[in-house]
Amino acid sequence: MGRYTVREEPAVEARVEADLAVIRAAVTAELGSDLVGLLLVGGFGRGEGSVIFVRGLPYALNDYDLVVVLRGRRPHDALQPLGDRLALELGIAHVDLLPVAAADLPAATPTIFTFDMKNGSIVLDGPPDLRAPIPDHPAAALPRSEAEILLVNRLTCLLECATEATLAGPGRPSEELAMAYMAAKVVLTAVEAEAVLGARYSTSYEEKARRHEGGGPDLVPVMTDFKLRPATPVPFDPRWAWDEARRLYLSTFAAVFGVPVERWPARRLRRWYFFLRRVFNLAANRPRYRDWTGVERRSRAEAAEMETILAARGGSFDRARRLLRPLVPDRPLDTWEDLRAACVLADDRYIHPHARQGPDLFGPALARIVDEA
Repeated sequence: MGRYTVREEPAVEARVEADLAVIRAAVTAELGSDLVGLLLVGGFGRGEGSVIFVRGLPYALNDYDLVVVLRGRRPHDALQPLGDRLALELGIAHVDLLPVAAADLPAATPTIFTFDMKNGSIVLDGPPDLRAPIPDHPAAALPRSEAEILLVNRLTCLLECATEATLAGPGRPSEELAMAYMAAKVVLTAVEAEAVLGARYSTSYEEKARRHEGGGPDLVPVMTDFKLRPATPVPFDPRWAWDEARRLYLSTFAAVFGVPVERWPARRLRRWYFFLRRVFNLAANRPRYRDWTGVERRSRAEAAEMETILAARGGSFDRARRLLRPLVPDRPLDTWEDLRAACVLADDRYIHPHARQGPDLFGPALARIVDEA
């Protein structure tokens, strides 16, 4: 088992080390004396990063996620242009650089992010005790809202990884890989949400899988292994994985929110709630009006994603159509594929702007390499 992944091949560690050296040098050059240190978080920070071998060479499937600890404060997206440049240079999907002021670390609240930053990260640069000021919140301190946020943030995963065509039959190798990998991510999201609810949260995917209660006898172990050791060709049917991930995700969603998933979109949208605040702020506070309009559009897009997931495999399209029409008025909404593509577009516009470098989840360079292998 390596430092950054569960794989033991020396080439994996060498590739990740080389990528991180490039990132560390670029961040240091950009920030100079304002930089206190770097924390590697996410999959690679937990020692469970996803790396795939294609033609004998290792390629990172995970993003590189780093907390950039600074002497002063900067906007949360201040380093996004640098992250985008690094992702293109390294040939991966994303490099996420989150600036955090060192003075703010002791006040970090009990969230999944704080828990992982404290217990599942690697100090890449700066003092060895860089994590010491972060509060050591126990798993039992994580509120239910963390499980809710986690599930809502993964709504788009089932939609961006599959098309109507690939759900009907095999696609290109990169499409099969994307469907299987994102299905694994969704399954593990459900496992994480359940762990938060049961005060059993752990930074490790393998440990969370061992603590999981419910689901099919093979689903969680198979998806955990694939997330940690992805391979192409995919060693199982990605359509089975997608359907099972959808089933587990929806059942976990209902358990966490305490309502049937069919009723959640209406609760999320709360039309009168947003309408009254927009009307009030239109006259009293124009910036707040724009803020509430943005929140309403985001909630509408999230509700549309849930309705589209529910409509997959033969469900009704009507509610998804009504929700999407104001968000993407120029798009056709006649088929499930139309709805799916419109949801991904609305997600890009209103929920996760700049979340993708292109149409391929792993970046166009790796998709091409997988397809040509």
